[in-house]
Amino acid sequence: MYAIKNLSALNDKPVALKEQVFTRLFRIAEIAKFSEKEKFAYHGSLKKMWDYSAVLEKSYTDGHNDGKAEGKVEGKAEERLSIAKNLKEIGISPKDIFKATGLKEGEY
Repeated sequence: MYAIKNLSALNDKPVALKEQVFTRLFRIAEIAKFSEKEKFAYHGSLKKMWDYSAVLEKSYTDGHNDGKAEGKVEGKAEERLSIAKNLKEIGISPKDIFKATGLKEGEY
């Protein structure tokens, strides 16, 4: 209890208070001691970090969605080719294959 009441006066953490919860408490106490100028700079740096994190997350999400869409298009194209080859093997005319699959001459 002494350590908690006297956080601002402590220079080093006592060994008994090295757990994560106390480490976080000491960080909060250090921030609380900041001057107004230091608090302003600290909050500015937090905002930059959060903005950067949001941009990275958005970029990742956009890239993931683009990749999914591209994969679907490629998958459909491969499926149409597979269907065209199967139709050709069973003797369907190229004209009917083109109608059924939407492919053009020379694509399969």
